Amino acid sequence: MPVNGLAKALRWPARTWPALGLHDAGVISKHHMGEFEALCHLDVQEMPPRKTKSLREDARVSQAAI
Repeated sequence: MPVNGLAKALRWPARTWPALGLHDAGVISKHHMGEFEALCHLDVQEMPPRKTKSLREDARVSQAAI
């Protein structure tokens, strides 16, 4: 018996729901869904403006990219 979309979505945290559409379309596998979920748990710390600017200049990207 197929699982409906809501029941399937409820198995994954809300932050991964956009990736469920990619999974349903066959673009990403269940394995990659798990990797995506793991990346959602990264500890992100605030960065002072000078550090942000230095990082951006070192990477040679515009402010819009950061």
